[in-house]
Amino acid sequence: MMAAPSSPATPTDGVDLAPNAVTVLFFIKRADHLSLGEFYTWWLETHIPHVCRDQAPYLASYQICRPDEALSVLPGGIADGDLDWDGVAIQAFRSEADYLAVYGKKERATTRDTLNHIKRIKRMITRRTAVF
Repeated sequence: MMAAPSSPATPTDGVDLAPNAVTVLFFIKRADHLSLGEFYTWWLETHIPHVCRDQAPYLASYQICRPDEALSVLPGGIADGDLDWDGVAIQAFRSEADYLAVYGKKERATTRDTLNHIKRIKRMITRRTAVF
């Protein structure tokens, strides 16, 4: 029998978002010249603070998910450790207008630095659907 989650969690815990909120998932692969450690250091210490400053006051939430090698041995994990992505960034905006205030711009201050640190990126733009 599967254990119930200790508490329902969403990518925007602690942030009150309306049903029309826009959530963006970025699937990210680091540049070949960076070790995983170097990439995570850049992401956490340089990129995230820069994004938060650049996208204020429109960005409601920013979270990241990083692969956990210890968890890869669990059922459904990737045993060989060969992942397509080095992480997922999850950004939430309270409205489509807030999203467009950021991503409607042709260029942003973070673009060039980001492109110097990633090999590829895929973006999925979503609307939240509360399940529980």
